[in-house]
Amino acid sequence: MSKYTIILCTLSLLWLFLGIKTLISNPAKKSHLLLAVLCLTMIVWTFFLGAAYSLDSIDKVTLFLKFAYIGGFLFSPVNLHFYLAVTNTPVRLYHLALIYTPYFVLAVSNFISSFVFAEYTRFNNEWTGILNTGNIIFRLYFIIVILTFVISLAVILKWHKKTNQNKERIQSRLILVLFTSTYFTSLLLTMIFPFFGINRLQHIGIILFSMYIIGLYFLVVRIRFMNIDKAASADEIFSNINELVFMLNNELIITDANSAVLTELGVSISRVKNRPFTDMVTEKNAFTSMAGDIADGKIKNFRMIIHYTPAEEKYPARVYVSGIRDRFDDISGYLVILDHVKEIEQFKKTYRITPRELEIVSMTVSGSTYKDIAEKLQISERTVERHLTNIYNKLGINNKIELFRIAEEFNLKV
Repeated sequence: MSKYTIILCTLSLLWLFLGIKTLISNPAKKSHLLLAVLCLTMIVWTFFLGAAYSLDSIDKVTLFLKFAYIGGFLFSPVNLHFYLAVTNTPVRLYHLALIYTPYFVLAVSNFISSFVFAEYTRFNNEWTGILNTGNIIFRLYFIIVILTFVISLAVILKWHKKTNQNKERIQSRLILVLFTSTYFTSLLLTMIFPFFGINRLQHIGIILFSMYIIGLYFLVVRIRFMNIDKAASADEIFSNINELVFMLNNELIITDANSAVLTELGVSISRVKNRPFTDMVTEKNAFTSMAGDIADGKIKNFRMIIHYTPAEEKYPARVYVSGIRDRFDDISGYLVILDHVKEIEQFKKTYRITPRELEIVSMTVSGSTYKDIAEKLQISERTVERHLTNIYNKLGINNKIELFRIAEEFNLKV
């Protein structure tokens, strides 16, 4: 048995192992499924290529190489499809048809005419195939492979340029290095050099293809760059907090809550889960604006007074919101802590203060300027002034110093 047969069949078992591990790790994720298919193409390629080295009949060698190149032909379109999935590039059915159809045609053509190899020779009792670089169909194959490579590279570069996520930027940089150092070099040795009569380096090209697949496996499955769990551990965060606590994702959807939701509000956790937090907050615009400032890195956290309505009744509360960051320092969600303040309700009833006026009072005594309040509430500065004038009249005061004194009495400062 040829040493190349042993090496390539061993690689086939490796691809089988990596493909199964990839599917088991996350069968529902498209990038994992396509990586498993990449492993399948490598299984077909390396197994039949390895088996061909140990055959004596030239007819059997030709047949096995035709089967091997089914995997070889499908590798490039699956690889491009993989990067389209990883980068979340919109793909329609006709796009996939354009990507895959030429390679299916090539696979059928090779079975009919065997255009890949011009001849087979023995060297040190090993079969060596001489690529048919003069064949028009092989040259078409070469152009399609290079075009697919260029499109894949363009997809990765566009992803790297457009992303504002640290983890994706790091990930795209690593993939660029892996893609160019292994995949491109492999194409250079297996397809470009033969045009200059250099055919003895194809084995090194196969090794580089192997390194490329192993590298992708570690990025996708082991390091999990493409499958980062954005949900923080609620148990760790909730364990030492007695107030109402909510976990929100990037879209401000409630992903979890602590048991105080039931004990304090009489509402089950399942009832508030998967609901937009802002739909249960009277001060929706201000809350969304402040959360956006956290996502943009302008602030790390904020405090404000809100009216929370998980059911029928409104609950005045002091809220603390902090961004939750992953190991790449990207915002992966928000931690919201609510502290019900009974004095707020008393303040409202005593002076007949509306929720909007309460909002402006809390922001004013917390140090916000007219301009800050106007931006957060999406109103004009003149409207802010008018609200403050009405507030002063209701409280029977004339200036901010007296407003601060009353706010201190009712615990309104956030």
